[in-house]
Amino acid sequence: MNEIPVLKAWNRIFELLDCAGDNEYNRDGFRDAVMNLYSPDKSEKSVFRGMAIPTLRRLGLIVGYEDVIRLSANGALVRQAHREREEEGLRALRAILYEIDSFEGPDFFIKLMISPTRKTDFVESVLKTESFVDRQGKTLKGSSLRERVSDWLGFLLFSRLICDNDGYLLVNEVVVDQVQQDTEASLKKTLFEEKLFIVYNEVVQANYGVATVDIEEVRRAMASNIYAIERIILTERQFDELLRQFPKTANEYTVAFGRSMGAEEKLFKLGNNYYQTMHIRFNTQRKSEVIT
Repeated sequence: MNEIPVLKAWNRIFELLDCAGDNEYNRDGFRDAVMNLYSPDKSEKSVFRGMAIPTLRRLGLIVGYEDVIRLSANGALVRQAHREREEEGLRALRAILYEIDSFEGPDFFIKLMISPTRKTDFVESVLKTESFVDRQGKTLKGSSLRERVSDWLGFLLFSRLICDNDGYLLVNEVVVDQVQQDTEASLKKTLFEEKLFIVYNEVVQANYGVATVDIEEVRRAMASNIYAIERIILTERQFDELLRQFPKTANEYTVAFGRSMGAEEKLFKLGNNYYQTMHIRFNTQRKSEVIT
């Protein structure tokens, strides 16, 4: 059975990202910024802990807990693109929603591509024929499932991945080619290989020369660099796919990975193992070329 996310506030997702991005490693500041978006009668429990954090976390747009909450690579990418202009923010958000929909759960996009359907009929069909679970593996039924189906459709509609045409839900043909290009890792293989050593070295320098760095930091820096220069979307999923394909040893370098010592998010999977950190060791000549 697939998982379907619990999500809220689809129409304020960019504002929530700004709240998180302006207050990284500052939970109180993040909380206050979120609360300021809503009327004073709203409680922290319902707005911040019950809506903002779960939504951003389930979409994979933030990582960390308590005082170390910060934007993930995907969250930073969406925010960076949105600051360029709104349509670019929607483009980046579409890529991430498409990946979640296609690889993790509901698969509504493909269903609607095959057969546009009235919204009410689509929801009822899902309730009758599909099986979904929550994050704890519990089967969803009745009003809980209906709410999640409606919320997920709300996000897909907001991002313009799908559209509502006089009561019919259908795939937005205007964005199909773009989103498929934005989520195809193979198209970015050469660019990834050209950038990896450069971006890795920038992360090392930002960490005061410590050569073992979090893979999540490299994901974020790579996505930012490629979008800023090329206007190309590189999601976390694509980064990981390309890193798995990247040769780990050559005459010029060796790539090594380190395992997590605790419960960490956004781990890199290679084979049957999960890793948190990476370290690239260059020979003397190659290292000087990268730093230059």
